Amino acid sequence: MNTPRNTGGFLKLIVVLIIVIVTLSYFSFDLKTITESSAGQWVMSHATYAWGNYLYPAGGFLWDKVIVGFVWVHVASFFGVDTATSPDGSSLATSTLDVIAM
Repeated sequence: MNTPRNTGGFLKLIVVLIIVIVTLSYFSFDLKTITESSAGQWVMSHATYAWGNYLYPAGGFLWDKVIVGFVWVHVASFFGVDTATSPDGSSLATSTLDVIAM
């Protein structure tokens, strides 16, 4: 049976970023100068805007509704912890259908 494999990953991204930074440093690119330039500031301002308005809210939804709302319920029930509330005291969804419906 052929099963798809995830060939990406967070660790791979970190390793690639380190290789890129080391390579740029080897060829005398100063990252501080690049980020302090007007073009670098423009890119950082747009990246910050995209993170705050698009990426973080989507990630927050996934964290709150899927990870905490679904995974916490099952992990907590495995260890015999009350699954009606999350660690911070807020109420949780109790099934996959509750999480998908939110």
